[in-house]
Amino acid sequence: MDTSRGSFAISGKVVPLYDPSVLIVGYHPGVIDPLAHRLRRAMPDVVFDVSLSQADGLSRLRGGNYHAVISDTCITEADNYALLHGAQALSYPLPLLLFGTAGEGEAAARLLTHGAFDVVRDSARDPEASKAVGRALWLYQVRRTIAERRQRLNEDRSRLEHCRETMSEQRRHILTQAIQDLEQSNRLSERTVRQIESSLLVLEDISRQFESEIRNCALRLLRLE
Repeated sequence: MDTSRGSFAISGKVVPLYDPSVLIVGYHPGVIDPLAHRLRRAMPDVVFDVSLSQADGLSRLRGGNYHAVISDTCITEADNYALLHGAQALSYPLPLLLFGTAGEGEAAARLLTHGAFDVVRDSARDPEASKAVGRALWLYQVRRTIAERRQRLNEDRSRLEHCRETMSEQRRHILTQAIQDLEQSNRLSERTVRQIESSLLVLEDISRQFESEIRNCALRLLRLE
């Protein structure tokens, strides 16, 4: 499954992430500007914006225009993980990727255990940076799809409950056969709802496993440095 271009496949159907955008947050322009340049060149379909402070980064994230965030370990740890928690608290939580120097492995490991998604290596020769961003965009779209489908499921449940109430109020005025037809339709609707619920649980499990595997892989790599 290719996750490098902001799309993913579910049951054979590819669902693109239109106009993907990523925010890069860091204190030092001399570090984040080359990273942004390298990623823009490797992923021309993705918008990469740069923020030079935690406060500005949080403000931009709350605007709801991004699908992933890349942050240096220093900003991510500051103020009791404020940027990380801010990314996680959005309606559709944003995967947060870390970048930093090789000497910051211990800080990166701590942040991974607190919910950061993966690590972007700081070497200009590292070809894995765009792949890490692609995985983050894939995870964001899975999370968003789950949230939107669950919302539609809840709306379907509400409509189904309204149908039950309406049927109960009008039961005495409807012929027996008509009542049976309505009950059959109701049973079919309930079965559909259960099937959707089951598919959502499977999708949520896939998302959790994917996130856990990436995070554990990053932790293992950090321990080898």
